[in-house]
Amino acid sequence: MKLATTTADFSAYAKTPAAALELCARSPFRYIDLNLPHRYMGEDWESITHEAGETAARLGMTFVQAHAGDFLAGGDPTPKYTELTRAIRACGMLGIPQIVVHAQWDFSVPYPTGMETFFAYNKGLYEKLFPVMEETGVKVLIENSCESNMGAACYFMTGREMAEFLDFVGHPLLGAVWDTGHANCRGNQQYDDLMALRGRLDGVHIHDNDGRCDGHTAPF
Repeated sequence: MKLATTTADFSAYAKTPAAALELCARSPFRYIDLNLPHRYMGEDWESITHEAGETAARLGMTFVQAHAGDFLAGGDPTPKYTELTRAIRACGMLGIPQIVVHAQWDFSVPYPTGMETFFAYNKGLYEKLFPVMEETGVKVLIENSCESNMGAACYFMTGREMAEFLDFVGHPLLGAVWDTGHANCRGNQQYDDLMALRGRLDGVHIHDNDGRCDGHTAPF
């Protein structure tokens, strides 16, 4: 097992991924989840990626996973395929095997009655990423959430729902990461969730909260 921390925690204090890595290096963690939001995936994305790779190598840090931006961002109704494709290519350049790309929610599609619509819409979104996933060999991961984050919008809330979506899409480079803090907000029986994801689980986000909001505090 590789225990990693994320550069996302330093996004308010660093203007580039490389600068965030410098801050991460002050902790004992040497495995890293690299945050690659849309603002880093502009026209200079390749130089930003190279700088991150060089900085990680100098600091003795290893990338094990990444996080991309969402399909839709900033109220723009057009999916950010250019930025997402670049984030996946950045992973390929850095040898990062997998990247989390959150499914897209719609507040007009409620949970759980809108699950069929949610599944169909998101299958269409992820399918647009298949060519670059296959070209690079980078796996894309879906993630669970909770009502305190999503409101009434439909989303993956249980391991069974995630497994059903992965079966529905049916692509070998689409997997899952399980978030313990999100599940704790719902009071999930997380053993059952993890068992439902057997054979499909590629990572776990371990953090804690008071059961009411997504606090992202250290465990216990």
